[in-house]
Amino acid sequence: MHLFRRRGAAQLLLDAAGTLASGSDLEIAQAVAYEAFGRDRGTAGDVMAAAEGLLAVEKNYSLVISVLECAQNLTSHGQPEFLTTDEAAVSLGSRGTVCWTAIDDFWQRVAAWATANDLSPEPNDILSVQNAQLRAVLWTTNRTFPAGERLGLAEALRYERAGGAPIPAYGHIAATLGSS
Repeated sequence: MHLFRRRGAAQLLLDAAGTLASGSDLEIAQAVAYEAFGRDRGTAGDVMAAAEGLLAVEKNYSLVISVLECAQNLTSHGQPEFLTTDEAAVSLGSRGTVCWTAIDDFWQRVAAWATANDLSPEPNDILSVQNAQLRAVLWTTNRTFPAGERLGLAEALRYERAGGAPIPAYGHIAATLGSS
């Protein structure tokens, strides 16, 4: 545990992913996910192990949730150069699994709300973007669902502003693990 406090959560995740980045939690999370969950990278397990350890401390929750959400979004697109969502989830520990499920549940609620309110997002072709930096941003902040619909941060924000439940706070980990 002392290792996490001494090096900082962001640096630990960046090191596990084998990449360099700076900026906000979202920018760090995007860089970590985009690098670690590439099919040929081999660092997804290291990132998931680091995330599991970091989730033991509440102050790391926001960053770790961002990394897991970016990883889910990235892997949802079914691009061959990245792991699938199922492959990405293999290395999750118990706390990470609780968070992974909460993130997926959140996005399922966003999709159901968008459908119920007939809010079809504008068609977009984010998967054809050639610029690597723009692709990393778009692919980690948008999600492709099995039927092919794609939702992003704009729809998630509209859902929350309409009263939809956000991704749960840190306490849901202990509550979930304690009830199982």
